[in-house]
Amino acid sequence: MGYGNGKEIRTFSDPTSLVYSFAFSPDGSQIVSYSVNNRRVNNDQSYIMITLWDVTAGLGIWSVAISVSGILSLGFSPDATKIFAVINNNIYYSGSDEFPMPMVDYVNIGTIKIFDVATSREIITITDYSSRIVNAVFSPDGRQILSDTNNGMKLWDAVTGRLIKSYSFNSEHTFQTVESFAFNQDGSSIISGSFIGEMKLIDASTNLIIKNFPVNYGIISVAFSSDGRRIFSIFDNEIKIWDAATLQEIRSFTGHSFKAISSDGRRALSFSFREMIIWDITTGRAIARSVSLNNGEWGLYFSEY
Repeated sequence: MGYGNGKEIRTFSDPTSLVYSFAFSPDGSQIVSYSVNNRRVNNDQSYIMITLWDVTAGLGIWSVAISVSGILSLGFSPDATKIFAVINNNIYYSGSDEFPMPMVDYVNIGTIKIFDVATSREIITITDYSSRIVNAVFSPDGRQILSDTNNGMKLWDAVTGRLIKSYSFNSEHTFQTVESFAFNQDGSSIISGSFIGEMKLIDASTNLIIKNFPVNYGIISVAFSSDGRRIFSIFDNEIKIWDAATLQEIRSFTGHSFKAISSDGRRALSFSFREMIIWDITTGRAIARSVSLNNGEWGLYFSEY
């Protein structure tokens, strides 16, 4: 089984900006990024940029400057016609103008801006005046968008900005209760996970909790497989795989410090200070490993199984 040769495919370059976050479109043909112009001074908000890139050409398609202090997360709608950006206006930048480092001050006001991919035009701004927002995700049909709150999640109409419903977990904790969440393939269920050791499967239409999963420590990420038959959860150095029909654990494996799962549920990424590993979730074995070498260089090694 081959996984490529590890050679660089493309470089995306903007010498005037530092990129802090990015996301791929569902088909992998485009990337949206959030950057801060390294010539900004005195935390001037006019230098926050959202850029859409063509992956094949390696060139920017459009860029828009927005008057906010920073962006917490980005993502595409499933049909790649819209982009969301979660805004925080209490981000300030320390360090030099050449290398500004974002520092986040969370407040109980959350904002999501939605942009049209074809025109770069801002379609709508959604504001939650009662809770901060850190993450968001579009529903499978792209008509709704789900956000986290201080003690649960909220579902919004992505066209009108109207609040459709709230999912309240009545948690005694006031910090970021929901760390990660995802829809299944038809939008009927939502899986959520939190740092405080809560993982829930929720009926999206009734708000009822279908299952509280037996976990007892912080969850970094949750996801459904592309066919909706499996649920994945990451707990630092462990991945658990659950059957979405029976809600029983199928298997688990431990390894590195896991950080993310691919959208199709086939790969997991883990990394430490000097090493990154790509894992095959089905087998629990490492596919590729990159090791930090001298002078900031990385060596990439592939395994065959």
